[in-house]
Amino acid sequence: MQVGSTLQQARSGDVAGALPFEVEQNDVPSLATLTQGALNVLEQDEDGLFLMVEGGAIDWTGHANQTTRNIEETVDFNRAVETVVDWVETESSWDETIVVVTADHETGYLDGSASDPTWTPITGAKGQLPDEGWYSGDHTNQLVPLFAKGAGADRLAAAATGTDPVRGAYLDNTALANALFAAWGREDAPEAGEIPLTATVPQAGEVEGSLTMSVADFGEGVALGGGANVGDRLRFGGALPTVSVTDSRSNAQAGAGGWTVSGQAADLSTGSQVLRAQHLGWTPGVLTTKPGVAPGSPVATVLGGGEGLGTPATLATATSDGRLGTTDLTAELNLEVPVDTRAGEYAGSLTVSLFPVD
Repeated sequence: MQVGSTLQQARSGDVAGALPFEVEQNDVPSLATLTQGALNVLEQDEDGLFLMVEGGAIDWTGHANQTTRNIEETVDFNRAVETVVDWVETESSWDETIVVVTADHETGYLDGSASDPTWTPITGAKGQLPDEGWYSGDHTNQLVPLFAKGAGADRLAAAATGTDPVRGAYLDNTALANALFAAWGREDAPEAGEIPLTATVPQAGEVEGSLTMSVADFGEGVALGGGANVGDRLRFGGALPTVSVTDSRSNAQAGAGGWTVSGQAADLSTGSQVLRAQHLGWTPGVLTTKPGVAPGSPVATVLGGGEGLGTPATLATATSDGRLGTTDLTAELNLEVPVDTRAGEYAGSLTVSLFPVD
């Protein structure tokens, strides 16, 4: 088989010192051709499309420290991107389509110096191989570039809240996913179980043999208010609507287990401005005292030294001793944001979930 594991990277022929494309290429479709073929098929769906194109062999060249093949694969990937851009501008528009170009990681610790691994730009003369150095044969933690254009691209810029002393603003990979979900309308149509949250930032039935959960009527949602200055941040408070868990399972059904309730927040946003869910924390509480029922640990915000509710956190747990009947739970919510956050009506959601425990 001529291609083997990659389209071109693993083809035979001299690699070291050769200029890109000097070695004859395999007679196979390019990544751009494959991309055009995928678009030709997917564009027939009236509901729209999602396409991921990976220049996967760029990673292989990094593992092998192959400068020439790395350039070839990057050029091939760039041509695939140009194919996508041409499709958007002829068959769609930037008002309804977003194109994101990024990487999941860097490979090889590629640097602009052959003798100093301290980060330096890659330079070189036209028509010659660049001055460079490889310092690893594996994945590294270097920041990778991200380019975005089209509908929802401003959300990605707003999510770039991190700062690197060399590269400047950056965003976490999870922020990329959340921003795209929001651009696709996720926050306009909360899933079942989501509790709407709002915050105004100033300027400067029991069923036999079942395990069920209900949330008290929360009207238009929880308004986080009462802002107060706390050092370099603003703090807002609110209360989670009462969450009721009713367990009428028999011991044969439940076994020796109980249940647990967890919660996780989505980012709050207004226009292109985003407050990451890590800024929201809580202190769980149990309104119905029972042996074997315990609230989860308090979750501090990222400004308070914690991880916030951007990841799942436990609201309460019940062992087999306390699981039966109805148990009411709540939590004190607190939102902490930098004092220089842009003013606006920020909106997001908080999802609570019930799980049986074996």
